[in-house]
Amino acid sequence: NITGQLSLREDGSHTIVTMQLTYDTKLGVIGKAMNQVMIKSQYKKTIQRILDGLKYHAETGQVVDTKIPSQAQTTAA
Repeated sequence: NITGQLSLREDGSHTIVTMQLTYDTKLGVIGKAMNQVMIKSQYKKTIQRILDGLKYHAETGQVVDTKIPSQAQTTAA
């Protein structure tokens, strides 16, 4: 089970976008260990790519494909 939340907040002439995923791991202790070692970092990378794509599209109007130019990189919290 996984849910996501995307939030927008005005900050002067900018918009602050945050994204949060909530998910349940299965397999008890093994699932928790896998989450710490692999799953969490993969979700962070995915969220970062989504936010980078959104930033690029908002700034350029260009359709985002699988690769985003480096100037669109943002900072994940």
